[in-house]
Amino acid sequence: DLGDLGVHTVRIANCSTPAVCKTEGFSQTACGFVLEFTDIITTHIMNPLEQSENNGDGNRGGWEHSSMRAYLNDSIYSKVTNNLRQSIADTTVVSGHGSTVSNNYTTTDKLYLLSSHEVFVDPSDRVVFKEIDTAYDNTRQLDYYEINNTVILSDSSSAMVKQYNGSNDYWWFRTPNSTDNYTFLFAWKTPGNYSNIHSNLEYGVSPAFKLK
Repeated sequence: DLGDLGVHTVRIANCSTPAVCKTEGFSQTACGFVLEFTDIITTHIMNPLEQSENNGDGNRGGWEHSSMRAYLNDSIYSKVTNNLRQSIADTTVVSGHGSTVSNNYTTTDKLYLLSSHEVFVDPSDRVVFKEIDTAYDNTRQLDYYEINNTVILSDSSSAMVKQYNGSNDYWWFRTPNSTDNYTFLFAWKTPGNYSNIHSNLEYGVSPAFKLK
């Protein structure tokens, strides 16, 4: 129950903790017991484009300095019931960077968005998919998406499709596009598709979180 944002369903997105989860610098967002909203709970910009001291300016501040991260861990988190808030764990989140930064970002969050690799894999191992997400090797595909064979550019990858107010819609990843300084990646409303778009557009918000 998220108050004025309505009542939503979450699913168990991950249960496993493979050995790679224990390696240094690995994101804990796809390790252990992860819950994920099954739908889009609202829409919001990822980040403003105009220059400002704290807003990250497009994707230059990555997930760490994004308006979306602050929105999730402040406004959205405050709407979660007290009992659930007490059970949500602090999670180490590793995220990629845009073209003006050379290092990935590591944050500690209650709520976070999934990365592109936590949803998709590419069985053809095309280089571009890994190059766009500089934190590709710092996380893994969630069990739910692996079980449902969610691969990019596949019509059978319907598991990644989410709805907003009863209709399929676009939803944000926390992944900046490494080839520019102003876009983040997002999931399409059709199976198997993703793209990048200006960070100041309002797209779907569908968080994940871990329990203590």
